[in-house]
Amino acid sequence: DRRIEGDLVVHAAGRVPAIGSLDLGAGDVACDAGRLALTAQLRSQSNPKVFAAGDCRSGQNIVVRAINEGREAAQSIDRHLMGSSVLPG
Repeated sequence: DRRIEGDLVVHAAGRVPAIGSLDLGAGDVACDAGRLALTAQLRSQSNPKVFAAGDCRSGQNIVVRAINEGREAAQSIDRHLMGSSVLPG
């Protein structure tokens, strides 16, 4: 097993982004119109250690899209940590 330490992991499920209670400014995480400002790899534009998917990226949407974005975010995180990813797409 491999363990990776982190400062914070946020697991959220819902139809409306609930990012108001997060102190995103303290982590230098930029927002745009109530959503996280992300790159095409679902990485924060202002803090490369932050990844996100689902409603906090695109606004209210369907679960199928959020699941797909979660997989894409996992691949991006894997590439960031390991240099490449073998996770299924």
